[in-house]
Amino acid sequence: GTNGFYLDFEDSSALGNDVSGNNNDYTANNLAATDQSTDTCTNNFATLNSLNTSTNITISEGNTKITTSTNGWMGSAGTIGITKGFPCYWEAKATTNTRIYFGLSRLEDYDPVIGTTTEGQSNLDYMWRASSANLVYYRGSSQSVTVAAVSAGDILACSVDSSGNVKFYNNGSAIHTFSTVLVDGYFYFPILSVNGYTSTETMEANFGNPPYSNSSSVADGNGYGAFEYAPPANHYALNTKNLAEYG
Repeated sequence: GTNGFYLDFEDSSALGNDVSGNNNDYTANNLAATDQSTDTCTNNFATLNSLNTSTNITISEGNTKITTSTNGWMGSAGTIGITKGFPCYWEAKATTNTRIYFGLSRLEDYDPVIGTTTEGQSNLDYMWRASSANLVYYRGSSQSVTVAAVSAGDILACSVDSSGNVKFYNNGSAIHTFSTVLVDGYFYFPILSVNGYTSTETMEANFGNPPYSNSSSVADGNGYGAFEYAPPANHYALNTKNLAEYG
């Protein structure tokens, strides 16, 4: 009818665009282009798990951003866990740059619920204490490598290949490859953590569904996701279609 409309939400610059031919467009209110991401009955991207997040931390932007002003390490785990054999890639933006902690860890081997995510904690596997400390840990053991400091706005990234090799990147450049690969039979989850020791600290996850604008927009090899930097060859975004194919 004349007053009918059909919104397909496929134009990120005009989310209220009516494609029925009637031109009964809706005006978006407080919705930016970055507020649109793929989330359908057939494909969902990972987010941060509101049921597995430390106390005294706020998650926002569709459960992709963490914020705390509390002294102490506060973390959140991703909603999609991977096992050895799933080649994947994701990014995170260091919105602030004082005390942030980023990585990948199995959880069920000690406690499935995130509490404090202390720097150098032996129960966390592949972790990068970015910004002022610039340390890389495996199971709480410093890997004795020197990595450059992280500044606000930098893009941190993690890749895992099909053999279970884990690599960290800063702004598209590899900074460390771990010598220990994923252990068979465990689920590993992305971990983001911040510490509001002297100021409010924030960090934003991008599993292919960024809550911020990229200067470039690169999909994985299957055409999924929007990353700042190109995922390594044969590495894929953390979404359910990729998980069904490779997980």
